[in-house]
Amino acid sequence: MNVLVDIGHPAHVHFFRHAVAELRDRGHDVRLAARELPVALELLRAYGLSCRVVGAKRRGALGLALELACHGAGLLAMTLSWRPDVATAIGGTLMVGPARLRRCRVVVWDDTDTAVMENRITHPLAHRIMTPDVYPMALGPRQTRYHGLHELAYLHPKRFRPNPATLTRYGLSPDTPYAVVRLGAFEAGHDLAVRRHPPEALAAVIRELAERGEVVLVPEGDVPAVLTGYVKRPRPEDFHDLLAFATFCLTEGATTASEAAILGTPALYVNPIVTCYIRDMADRGLLTVAVPGQDLFAAFAAASARSVPEARRKATDIFDAYEDVSALIVDVLEGRR
Repeated sequence: MNVLVDIGHPAHVHFFRHAVAELRDRGHDVRLAARELPVALELLRAYGLSCRVVGAKRRGALGLALELACHGAGLLAMTLSWRPDVATAIGGTLMVGPARLRRCRVVVWDDTDTAVMENRITHPLAHRIMTPDVYPMALGPRQTRYHGLHELAYLHPKRFRPNPATLTRYGLSPDTPYAVVRLGAFEAGHDLAVRRHPPEALAAVIRELAERGEVVLVPEGDVPAVLTGYVKRPRPEDFHDLLAFATFCLTEGATTASEAAILGTPALYVNPIVTCYIRDMADRGLLTVAVPGQDLFAAFAAASARSVPEARRKATDIFDAYEDVSALIVDVLEGRR
């Protein structure tokens, strides 16, 4: 079987990498296409995964439309002499049109109910739409719900054991308190009109974190001038080890918030876009949400009141019962589920 995997974000590398290895072990021809994203390409190299770069990342609504066309043309060129039997991606907006033109089965993985514009493009063209069971919308007979989260494709206990030795590269230790701060780029289509917390408010919280220990600020995009002193540039493949041993996580990214919750790191999610899985985790007391306009320090106080041992016990109790999503990916692409 020929399998095309489209990588649109660094997190997609983590999501698919175990499944890609298993599919190849089973004799399938798996090929990866990717946007020209430095962190994603660095992760692919770190995990020994070759790919074809088929489109450059562009900004703004017009840029996204142009990227859609260029990415599609790159995918079609990639498949001229090699026809995939199945094409798969998270979201899949850039992939679904070319894949349908090549008449292959299309499987998309969607956990972002807030990505209205992208989903209007993708869902009607997908043969199979895989969603976590907390996804609020019924999408018809092509939807399959599963008891899991995207991040469990690589952070499920069967897939990930944090390595404390990684911390020594950054002058850290599991016995020394430190916080991970993740700031987003807000360049996806569903992010274009997002109102963020003011940099001064974030800086005030980060200064408070710095009073309690080291701060590891890992930005996805540009950093406000008041925050540049906290910036660190860890290897992308080291990020989950850093997050696993952190005593706190402040993040604008939903993926990082979910990762922190799974790893049992107390987390404060600061973003007006609250996806279905973030709402579910907040309802379960696994993380705290602060949207712009709310009292950021009050939310920070609530999030930091949770002890690390309590957070890790709760995460273990909940997520050990969830599905190994990498195994699910393999089963779905092979047609067994």
